Amino acid sequence: MTASDALQGWWKIVSFHVETQDGEGRMSPYGDAPLGSVVFAGGRMSAILSSHETSEQEPGRFKTTMAYAGAYRVEDGRKLTVTVEAALFPAWIGTEQVRLFEVEGDALTLMSDWQETPMFVGRPARSVMAWRRV
Repeated sequence: MTASDALQGWWKIVSFHVETQDGEGRMSPYGDAPLGSVVFAGGRMSAILSSHETSEQEPGRFKTTMAYAGAYRVEDGRKLTVTVEAALFPAWIGTEQVRLFEVEGDALTLMSDWQETPMFVGRPARSVMAWRRV
């Protein structure tokens, strides 16, 4: 089975956190029990993630919800690149979102590259998402 084959299917979010490279910072922007799923099928994917604490007000809703979809490719057995075609954040449309991934049985881990984030200004951080196959 190829790495791309291992991604195929419907996955439910288990946890999501952002951690700093120095190991001193960690936060869960979608709370301790995030909601969401990601589907990989036929070279395309769609993901949605939200918090139980979703705001009823428009600006707050954008802080507690993420969604995007597009075509994807797998390189080097663990690099996932999604060419974004639709997204909650219009600035993502047309970009490539890159994640490292690992599939072990029915568990999927997705990690972003180390980068600057507004959550930890001046400290490289990455997002880490754990998913369970449905």
